[in-house]
Amino acid sequence: MSKKEQGVNMPSLSEEMRTARFIEDSLREQGLLPSGVTVASAEAKEMESRGFVGKMARIAVEYAGAEGEAAEKLPAVLYLKSIAPNGGPDGPREATFYRTLSKHGYTHAVPVIAARCADDQEAAILMPDLLSDQQRYTNANLLYGNQIWGMPEDAKLPDPSPSHFETLKDTFLAAADLHAKHWVSGATMPFESEAEIEKLFDLPPGSHSWLKNVDFLCGRQAAKDNYARALARAKSSWAGRTKDAGYPDRIVTIVDRSLAASSAEAAAEELNRSKLWSLCHGDWHAANLFWKPGSVVACDWSQVGVWNPLADLAQHIISDVPPASFVKDCDALVRAYYEALQQQCRGRELGASYEEVWRCFVHHGAARWVYYVALLGGFGLPDKAMVFFSKQLLAFIDAFAPDADAFPLVMVAAVY
Repeated sequence: MSKKEQGVNMPSLSEEMRTARFIEDSLREQGLLPSGVTVASAEAKEMESRGFVGKMARIAVEYAGAEGEAAEKLPAVLYLKSIAPNGGPDGPREATFYRTLSKHGYTHAVPVIAARCADDQEAAILMPDLLSDQQRYTNANLLYGNQIWGMPEDAKLPDPSPSHFETLKDTFLAAADLHAKHWVSGATMPFESEAEIEKLFDLPPGSHSWLKNVDFLCGRQAAKDNYARALARAKSSWAGRTKDAGYPDRIVTIVDRSLAASSAEAAAEELNRSKLWSLCHGDWHAANLFWKPGSVVACDWSQVGVWNPLADLAQHIISDVPPASFVKDCDALVRAYYEALQQQCRGRELGASYEEVWRCFVHHGAARWVYYVALLGGFGLPDKAMVFFSKQLLAFIDAFAPDADAFPLVMVAAVY
């Protein structure tokens, strides 16, 4: 029963976590607040966000008891991501990831200051300002030119800026580091139980209760029904698109044929063909990634789960990278990823040829973006953005799968 249902007048997580007292306690718990220093004030301002789940607030923090160099090291700005009650499992999943799994050596996860969730699916996450002078990260999307929305007037780029290839290689190697921790090959679904998945993928006990896709991998009928509903929603959204917006004819044909060929059974068949699995971020596009020399970190872990990991890499390419860069660089990037996996999985069986890793990169990546092209127009994205993504997808397919006419969907959003 929620606090509201009990008639208890208590602040929401978002309200509580933006107070000076909560921020002070959290910073001190993380070892970020020196003895004798307190948070004098915390002023929150709501932000516009293009995300589909949750709201963002920028919190300006002032301190008492800190001077000079010590004061300069304190975070002047924090960000609070909040998900309203009954907003679905994505918010609690992300908060739980930060509270539990991210503490197990995940150097590529944003080092959050606090993360909390409630029984009514409300969640809130307090994060550092990665763009600050102390952190010195740059949003990876800006390093590719922020193709859809254009470069912000106040954008700060590193000097010198990395090439697209350098940024991409760092991103692919970060993914290899994440995937190697839980890499499994040769296994087929349905898995016997949630406990088998936790043991096989070296996950902490209880992870199955919040990680995405576990029910689908265990062959649960409810997950298959969720897949069918998500597929029907994608078909409905695609049917309602702006027909004269400028979608390439070949993409229209591919999406039509892909949706017609998709089913939960076909998705399971493809996953069992590849037999490559790991823990995946699930939404590895550039707006969720931050780069600085020697480090890549990811935010928004709301889709984290067990799946074929190659789709994450291709999603990054199709979402954000100019074709002039990715067409010539993808083979070298996937090879660098594969070699890093071989190095980090030493002593364990990688169980995959480069050819199969490449096939999964192309097929699973194209299938994910076929789904997004069909679905996202129904979320209010402007036609300009949807046509941009469809042309990015077409460039990817033309370069790496020129003879293909369909990519049945493997992952859909409703596979929890």
